[in-house]
Amino acid sequence: MRHEGFRIFNDLKDRGYAPDRVMYTTMIHGLCKMKIGNLEEAKELYNEMCCKGYKETTVSCNTMIRGLCLHGRTEKAHVLFEEMAEKGIAPATYTAHIEKLCEMGDVDEAKELWEDMQKRGVEPAVCTCNFIITRLSNKGYVAEGMEWLAAMLRRNLKPQKQTFERLIQCLSQGDKLDEAILVLDYMFNIGYTLRECIFHSLVDKLCEQNSDHVETCLGGVL
Repeated sequence: MRHEGFRIFNDLKDRGYAPDRVMYTTMIHGLCKMKIGNLEEAKELYNEMCCKGYKETTVSCNTMIRGLCLHGRTEKAHVLFEEMAEKGIAPATYTAHIEKLCEMGDVDEAKELWEDMQKRGVEPAVCTCNFIITRLSNKGYVAEGMEWLAAMLRRNLKPQKQTFERLIQCLSQGDKLDEAILVLDYMFNIGYTLRECIFHSLVDKLCEQNSDHVETCLGGVL
């Protein structure tokens, strides 16, 4: 532990002062944000805190889960996540966990976690949904991105303009023009416009295939 705060923490323990739960959680949070080597120290502190009789809280558990997700330890994060649920501690780290799973391409597990979140009555944040759809699109999981978009719309959540644009780009590049037009049509209906470069690229694709949707596409910007 190289930082001054960690030195003081250890010094207090050496002098016989017992850290409380807040101090442990603060130290764990600091370690989790640092390099991977410090994650092991964070886990040791977490276990030490539990052994001293301090009950895990939403804050301490979520801090540890975020740290594990940050460093790609999604399996261990999931184990701790399940332990929280069994102990009746409300998980508040769905966002970090789902985002990391999508980033790593583990779409099925991310979807399971998303469904679990909804079953527990946790409302998904719009920023989380936008991130997930964009990440899935970038990874080539466009069909899954469309599913998440549909889930957002069913819950009356308004996606960002950039989310629509990224999906349209990926659908167009994959020659899924009918689906691209569906997304574009919804985008126009809620008042968004399409960036000029994406618009021209889509029109070119439609013209190449002699699509009847050119008029729809042009009508949205004229």
